[in-house]
Amino acid sequence: MGTKDVNKRLGVAKSNRLYYDARKGSYSGKSIVNGKTYTLSQLRFKPGTF
Repeated sequence: MGTKDVNKRLGVAKSNRLYYDARKGSYSGKSIVNGKTYTLSQLRFKPGTF
């Protein structure tokens, strides 16, 4: 997701978020930059991080 925030290089803007939809069972969020909605399709965890 994009952001116009000064912290864009860090990816920590408050608007740079995905939200869980319990009805659909998925995470998605809308980009401020282009207005597109993005849906999370896969999570990958580095071995040994949990």
